Amino acid sequence: MDKVPDLYHQVVGLSKSVDENFLELGRMLRELQDTDPEKFRLAVQSPALGQRKAYYLVTIDRTFSKIPVKKDRLKRIGWTKLNILSRHINKTNYAELLKHAENYTAKELEQLLRGEEPMTNARAVLAYFPPEDYALLEKALLMFKGQKSGKGIVNKEEAIMNMVKYVLKMKKDNT
Repeated sequence: MDKVPDLYHQVVGLSKSVDENFLELGRMLRELQDTDPEKFRLAVQSPALGQRKAYYLVTIDRTFSKIPVKKDRLKRIGWTKLNILSRHINKTNYAELLKHAENYTAKELEQLLRGEEPMTNARAVLAYFPPEDYALLEKALLMFKGQKSGKGIVNKEEAIMNMVKYVLKMKKDNT
């Protein structure tokens, strides 16, 4: 009996509850990617999974299958933080990095791994823009010390605060 179709169906089934099954799903996705790349491409088209998340899960499996840590601990940490750690972790630093993942939010963990002091009690702002407005926002962020990185912008927070301070100063100077 061919194992690949069965593996494909298991992946599709597990993709309906990624957060609960991400370790098993990552292992199966990696196996499917290694044995049948075409079925892998079909499997990652699942709306519940998506291509980006599928590749994250494969990376997590490849990375953490080499590190001696209990699966329950990895599950508690979660796939988002494990994905962040996957670029930095190895057999010599895993104990320290997993402890950081348990003690910090994902955003704080990213800051820590960049060598920055984690910003605790930070507030998040999520905003959606039509393409023409986003183009204006992007232009403004770049004017105020934001930097292009791939399709996105880094240092957004600093750039936004630079804009806010500028606008408030202009308002004060004109009153």
